[in-house]
Amino acid sequence: MLTVPVFADFGPKPQFPVRVENGPEEPYYLDILSEGDASRYREGTVGGLSEEERSALDQALLADLIATVPEGWYGCLTQGRLVWGNIDSEDGVFQFGYLGVPDVYRVLMVTKSGETFLSEPMERQALQSSAAVDWAAKTVKTPPLWKGYIVQFLATFLPTLAIEGLLFRLWSKRNALVFLGVNLLTQGGLDPLGQSGDRPLWHILGGDASNRLEVCRPVL
Repeated sequence: MLTVPVFADFGPKPQFPVRVENGPEEPYYLDILSEGDASRYREGTVGGLSEEERSALDQALLADLIATVPEGWYGCLTQGRLVWGNIDSEDGVFQFGYLGVPDVYRVLMVTKSGETFLSEPMERQALQSSAAVDWAAKTVKTPPLWKGYIVQFLATFLPTLAIEGLLFRLWSKRNALVFLGVNLLTQGGLDPLGQSGDRPLWHILGGDASNRLEVCRPVL
């Protein structure tokens, strides 16, 4: 019997870059925090810092960062799982992605000299979203919701056009309008409804957030 590997991890995943403006002039680490206890993850769950990545970091600074995490929260990269990214950066951009990116988060920064910044809890508004930390002003800003929706829409719409139109050859001059119309409807309206913890199009246009559709999360 011939066996082949099967991968079920398809579809767009949360992406959450954090950009630091007016950053410290000394080494510092940054992690996003999630509410709860990191021990909820089963042993062997993917994500988080690998042993190789962890050993390459400044151990004292890493220990300071972890020690500064407040009670009731945990560092998504330093203590959690199901998140990939980086807690150090040369250009001030910190990438966080995958299923463990929390809906409600805090940003934690710790410098080599011991200065810290911990944001108030904030809610991630879209599957593809971002935040900007002004170290000097000690503030966190997020882009308008419609920008996050556009990024999320393009991340699914353009690849779908390429796959269906070029790979499966569903595109033709005869059905061009129907082809684009169906994809605009499904990607622009239906897809956001199934994104757990994110706002669908009708919410952007003034819908009631209490009636948004949620999907079941896998048991970790």
